[in-house]
Amino acid sequence: MVDIALRGVWKSFGTADVIRGLDLTIRDREFFTFVGPSGCGKSTILNLIAGLEEPTKGTILFDNEPVADLSPGRRDVAMVFQSYALYPHMTVFENIAFPLKVRKERREVVSREVGRVAELLGIGDQLGKLPRELSGGQRQRVALGRAIIRRPRAFLMDEPLSNLDARLRMEMRAEIKKLHRELGITTVYVTHDQEEAMSLSDRVAVLSEGEVRQCSRPGELYERPADVFVAGFIGSPPMNLFGARVTSEEPLRIAALGAVLSPNVSAAPSGGTVMVGIRPEDVEVDTRPLPGGLEAEAELTEPVGPYEWVDLNVVGVRLRARAEAGKVRAGQRVFFRVAEKRLHVFDAETEKRL
Repeated sequence: MVDIALRGVWKSFGTADVIRGLDLTIRDREFFTFVGPSGCGKSTILNLIAGLEEPTKGTILFDNEPVADLSPGRRDVAMVFQSYALYPHMTVFENIAFPLKVRKERREVVSREVGRVAELLGIGDQLGKLPRELSGGQRQRVALGRAIIRRPRAFLMDEPLSNLDARLRMEMRAEIKKLHRELGITTVYVTHDQEEAMSLSDRVAVLSEGEVRQCSRPGELYERPADVFVAGFIGSPPMNLFGARVTSEEPLRIAALGAVLSPNVSAAPSGGTVMVGIRPEDVEVDTRPLPGGLEAEAELTEPVGPYEWVDLNVVGVRLRARAEAGKVRAGQRVFFRVAEKRLHVFDAETEKRL
């Protein structure tokens, strides 16, 4: 277990700055996730921590000790990849045992530890099989087992579930969370799937173009996104975002969606316009008039079991809302209202939260 600190870390490839001034600490025993779109620098950060890449500028520390002079092997971290990276000619037992055999552990120690790890992962009955005889979920368990058996200071996981189907991803998510709780090893996880990041992590850093836009607990990211990028990235379906005109600053009142709204803010806007966000689940839709509600046209409905997402056309703004299943038809005139206390307001120039 280990604290991992990145202090002013930059990484450039040629003239391209992939990581820009990264400055954060991943705490001992924490499950920490970097999430962001493809190409934002997530995997590069893992490679820097592992020692597979060197920072262009800045320092990486393990328990307050710089690790620049330590090779990847001496940093004592275990990586788990999306491609599993199993040896195809080795059995499950041999794949899991490989790190111990490299360390020349005694045969009885290897046998005992492989058995322990295999039982922990629920693959004790698969030890004699080759990787090609396993399902995707079983192969990923073998890859995890090979990492666990080393008892490293930290796990580094690079999109480990992206090759699995939706059901297996959910199952493996639960397995990884359970393993972290039982083993207590510092885990640095990388994914582009924000739902995965939110469900697994103690804290999440949202990356965009090599910079951390917000680093917070999952609930904080969802409830108080720091800027427009985080607001649009976190949440499924994404937050509705639209422009609004400021009609009063104290208290703040804005003209949007054909109404005057009074959101709660902590700071005044810098100009006469703002960006406003509202999550689809905070927009109520009904076929009957709602007290304080407005009228709109339902352009599209997407059933998702017990409810459906509805795309509304509100004075030229597309607004996604949630309604009871089967309640709304495309092309129907409906009524909606937004929860004003749930409005998120951002400065139009800086895109920062107000």
